Amino acid sequence: METKLHNLQSVYFIGIGGISMSSLALILKNKGITVAGYDSKQSENTDLLEEHGVRVHYAHHDSNLDGFDTVVYTAAIQENDPELVEANERGLTIFSRAELLGMITESYKHSVGVAGTHGKSTTTGMLCEIFLDADRESTILAGAVIPSINSTFRCGNGDLAVFEACEYKNSYHAMKPTIKVVLNVEHDHVDFFPTINDVIRSFQTYIDTPRDGDVENIARCQP
Repeated sequence: METKLHNLQSVYFIGIGGISMSSLALILKNKGITVAGYDSKQSENTDLLEEHGVRVHYAHHDSNLDGFDTVVYTAAIQENDPELVEANERGLTIFSRAELLGMITESYKHSVGVAGTHGKSTTTGMLCEIFLDADRESTILAGAVIPSINSTFRCGNGDLAVFEACEYKNSYHAMKPTIKVVLNVEHDHVDFFPTINDVIRSFQTYIDTPRDGDVENIARCQP
């Protein structure tokens, strides 16, 4: 059975101090889900998490996973990460950061996925301003701090979410927004995309994957 957001009860984040991971952790906490996680170093993001009552571990221990049924890891985590190995051995449910983001955004009736090699954070911030000014109770997930909300994310009470859909390691293939914005396509992330054609194929897959039961809408900003 496919896991839905409302099925999650306790989630452990490996790499919880990242901008996106910390935002996702706080969103789940705000939805009443138990969250905790590991990061290699203390930062402003981990300080914010701890201020909100999220427990952050700075050393690997198998016991860190006690009481958790789901693990989320960031793309920077290697397959031999001790806690990821332990999670596999325990048979816990495991998601990538992109899969969790896709799960969160798919829980909204309307969602806008902002993709493109450059300009995602700026465009997400612009959309945030537009929807907030229109009094839409929107949930926002950005890759940089948006000045008007002084955060990288906002938990709204409405049925609309705006988020960045990152192409690195094909992360956005796990996301199915109702509206897809593709800003531009250039040869970037050369460690994962050897040629520009690989990048183009990746974006094409993102564009061509419809959300289940929805009519796909695609907005393109032409160069």
